[in-house]
Amino acid sequence: MPPALLGRHGIDPAEVAPVNEAFAAGDIEHALELTPDAVADRLTVAVGPEDRLEWLTRAYAPTGLNHVLLSFADPSSSRRGADLEVPGLPDLRDQVRLFGEHVLPRLP
Repeated sequence: MPPALLGRHGIDPAEVAPVNEAFAAGDIEHALELTPDAVADRLTVAVGPEDRLEWLTRAYAPTGLNHVLLSFADPSSSRRGADLEVPGLPDLRDQVRLFGEHVLPRLP
């Protein structure tokens, strides 16, 4: 992630420099290990529908934001890119369906 974008998320680029170096070297597993939890929490919502809803309404609604850019985790990319298997991770179609059925209708 470019430094300017990291700054918009309140992340010091120096804090994630080792992560970027590992990623650039192709060592995705090590990059994931090096990623501080606080950084991951600022950039991702890797939870179920109830937690996702709570996070969006707590983090975004009070700021006046009314658009969110979401990226869903592709299980096959995790396997190919990092040789990681995420137990219980639905495929992309089911993730989008779950979000549409359980989160979108309840957003303010």
